[in-house]
Amino acid sequence: MLAAHVADRLAAAKTPVEKARALKGLTTAVDAANGLPHAFLRFVGRQAGIDADRDIRLVFIAPPGMDAALQKKEIDGFVFSSPFTLEAVRRGARMWISGPGGDFPEVNPTTYNVLVARDGYCEKTPAACRAMVAALERSMRLINTEPQKAFALLAKRFDKMDPELLKQAFDSFQKATPPRPQPMGKAFDHTVETMFGPQDDKAALRKLAQTLYTDEFVGAKK
Repeated sequence: MLAAHVADRLAAAKTPVEKARALKGLTTAVDAANGLPHAFLRFVGRQAGIDADRDIRLVFIAPPGMDAALQKKEIDGFVFSSPFTLEAVRRGARMWISGPGGDFPEVNPTTYNVLVARDGYCEKTPAACRAMVAALERSMRLINTEPQKAFALLAKRFDKMDPELLKQAFDSFQKATPPRPQPMGKAFDHTVETMFGPQDDKAALRKLAQTLYTDEFVGAKK
């Protein structure tokens, strides 16, 4: 996400790689060091031959404060997800690089928000874990087959949020929601590729990642 005047100044950059290279020297906010937004910025920087930690001036701001800092011209841009990006667009900012929008598709799918159980919990109470995944599958199916009904349920939960902004956020996520839970191997491989650089032992990290998840309950019946 870039401020409009910054995006206008860099308008010659057209491709995702050119846009990533144009970030050099900009003051850019992420929410926390080594989180996924920071890692994504590092990843796109590597694709453009720049070091995000060295060539971009990073600042750390909680997501609700990012757009305000952009409006005050304290930063040139920020990296995060909707609805914060959508709110910034409504105020005149420009979407510069978007993973869900198709830029750098080699990182999709990836892990972002994950559901974690205590070690051994699903072995001791498999029925509960099957039921949880089955509920998620029903929700994903509803989002894909009956989006209006899904949005109405969501609107009840987020009744204090601007309805137009909520609808924009829902539409964005609806496009990226698969119809059912998917095996996690590819997503974790992509996460390792995004989160870690060439100095890291990615083969060992992928092997470690295989111990962190199970596909046992994907497609399981309640």
